[in-house]
Amino acid sequence: MKRPLFALAHLVSLILTQQSTAEQSPSKNADSGSFESDTYNTVNIPPVWTLESAIERALSHNPDILKARANALRARGSLLVSRSAMLPKLRLVGDADRRDVALIDLPQNQLDNPIIDPETRQARDGYSLKAEIRQPLFSGLQNQREYKAERLIAEAAEANVYDTEQRIIAILIQSFDAIIRSEETRASRENSIASFERLLSVAEKRFEAGDVAELETLRIKTELSRAKADLSTEETRVVTDYERIRRTLDLPSSTGSIEIQRELKPKTYEFSLSQAIDNALEKRGDLQNLKLQWEASELRVKGVRGSKLPKLEGVASYDARSSFYDSNNRLDGWQIGIFGSLNIFEGGQQKGLLTIRRAEAEAARMDYEAMKRRIESRLVELSSQLQQEKQTLVSRQDAVELAEKVFEQTEKQYEAGQVGLETVLQVEETLHQAQIELALSIYSHNSVVAQIQYESALGF
Repeated sequence: MKRPLFALAHLVSLILTQQSTAEQSPSKNADSGSFESDTYNTVNIPPVWTLESAIERALSHNPDILKARANALRARGSLLVSRSAMLPKLRLVGDADRRDVALIDLPQNQLDNPIIDPETRQARDGYSLKAEIRQPLFSGLQNQREYKAERLIAEAAEANVYDTEQRIIAILIQSFDAIIRSEETRASRENSIASFERLLSVAEKRFEAGDVAELETLRIKTELSRAKADLSTEETRVVTDYERIRRTLDLPSSTGSIEIQRELKPKTYEFSLSQAIDNALEKRGDLQNLKLQWEASELRVKGVRGSKLPKLEGVASYDARSSFYDSNNRLDGWQIGIFGSLNIFEGGQQKGLLTIRRAEAEAARMDYEAMKRRIESRLVELSSQLQQEKQTLVSRQDAVELAEKVFEQTEKQYEAGQVGLETVLQVEETLHQAQIELALSIYSHNSVVAQIQYESALGF
């Protein structure tokens, strides 16, 4: 009796030790089941961010990307679970027990025999050890179809990871340009203030000489105050743009100011609309995700239909147990058999589940078709928008060049008393507005390019 009990206790101890080790041993990387990252590690944060270093940081720390990878990891786990339904199962089962004397039973003719000792009629101690293996033989193809569906879901999750990465890269490109645009607009506002201060100095000297009225100095001071207010507004926009890129890179605000290295200039980009649409329909991660989800839903519809077919399972086990009458007598041997089942009536469960799966498949199909139409429409829209942005950009560049020449000549003429203040202020406003609009136009042009690159999956 002691040896079976010791074996059973050793088996339980081994299982508990393995479970404890598995719980305490973290995975080292995403492939082995871990997707954790040192999100707020600031040791390797560069002093100056380039677009390349920002993309590298985002790919390893951006919350949306990490979440997409976690979902892909979960899908791989579900794939393993579905595959296990088709593989053999091996389990060890054991027990040891002691029966109370009051539970010992015999036929009536033996109970009435006074020669038989009540405590030795049957063995009070007993044990049983079993090694059992089960192999599904036929499941109406449910297991196979579920496995194929889960494999498609896993592929869809990987496609979603790729799409998320491309989307974050597009956002980073636009965020970098937005920061440079805000910086250049702020610089333009600062230049405007400096120009008004120079004009105010000239006006005050001319007022002291009696050449102009005091109203002229007051007018410049008014414009100077307005320019300072515009600068404050632009400072707020700069902070907003920087915090947006912090969130994209998952940087804490405690890391101090961010310095980026990038020049705001128009990005030359030529593409064929038909090629962009064809490439997007073939390679867009989110579209592939929806297509695979649809195919998986169709497989699950077929899987539900297979639930009406019989189920067969092969079973083989090796038993070792004590005799019911003598615990010192060991009985052991093999048992082999086939287990089968067939659902005759399940209360409408199969019909309800089939309705659910069909509805899910139809919804997945509609999502896929809607995404295809949206991509085609969006690329047509962006293509037209890019052409307009190019034309606008040329006009903005010409406007800035002309405004700079006019301002330079007008400022000299004002100092010489050849033009009035209102003319100078108007030219000043025209110049700085043209500079701001040019920066905005470059940003808008590059933003459209980045969106086309993402929408068409042509790469950056």
